[in-house]
Amino acid sequence: MRELGTSFTEVVKGELVHRAGTLRADCPLGEILGFFLLAAVREGDGFVLLTENAAVARTMYHRLRGFGVAPGLVVESGRRLRKRRRYFLRLSDADVLRLFALSSKAERTEIRLPGEPSPPVLARRFLRRHRSLACRRSFLRGAFLARGTVSDPKSHPYHLELVVPTEEAAEVLREVGGAFSLHFKEISRRGSPVLYLKDVEEIVEFLRVVESTHGVLELEDARAFKELKGQVNRLVNGETANVAKSIEASLRQIEAIRTIERTVGLASLPPALREIAEARLAHPEVSLAELGRYVRSGPIGKSGVNHRMRRLLEIARRLHPKVAREKPNGV
Repeated sequence: MRELGTSFTEVVKGELVHRAGTLRADCPLGEILGFFLLAAVREGDGFVLLTENAAVARTMYHRLRGFGVAPGLVVESGRRLRKRRRYFLRLSDADVLRLFALSSKAERTEIRLPGEPSPPVLARRFLRRHRSLACRRSFLRGAFLARGTVSDPKSHPYHLELVVPTEEAAEVLREVGGAFSLHFKEISRRGSPVLYLKDVEEIVEFLRVVESTHGVLELEDARAFKELKGQVNRLVNGETANVAKSIEASLRQIEAIRTIERTVGLASLPPALREIAEARLAHPEVSLAELGRYVRSGPIGKSGVNHRMRRLLEIARRLHPKVAREKPNGV
């Protein structure tokens, strides 16, 4: 049960940061790299990783410490942040190179410090070295923890998105997502690429890929509820339409009977037609199937009622051409 005021995004991220460590040894590094790709901002001779989620900041801090990197941690709060807090993890270029095992002489020359390393360059190098699906899962999980959101499936249209700093980073994510048949669409928002999924099957698959079991279950429950609600609404709407159709037919029949009554009188009708006419005047609210129960000579079926009613409508039209025509099998 989700706590009141907790968003679906917070539920998913909360589950991801508390997952048990069941991945291969190099996959936590993939999670860090996915986070780095979207959260890193160049500052001086290093990078700042920004998040507003305390649990995510704590998890990434311990992940980094696990690889022998001691990031600086700064917490920012204030009135302009509306009581929110922002968490900054500071890494030097040397930390980044050590972290991603890119500190050999050959690779250092190729990266050309300090203008690089850039997050997309590091991401591609890591993914070329670590091709397992497990590490790609870890990479997507880190990216979602950094800049991912998913709408509440109970109250909003299905939507999952990743806000990406550059088009190069977006291309990396599209390639990684493609390994799991995730086809991100892209828009631009305030100058930044945004990759998103709207198909519920793909959103479920994304949550499965990053291993958010509770997220998958909650989304599937919400989808089942929406589908059931839709079925009920269709049934109700269909029943409402049938009732309206029945009322409309009954009014046409009563109009025809009143026309006969005003012109030649109901007594002029054959007994079978007279009794169905009288039954309809006495019970204007019932359907043709129910009307047969009120015939004096005994119950008759819907087809019998329908046949007699058609004859009454034909007689009324001969007497008064403006009488509305009854549609086949009126009610």
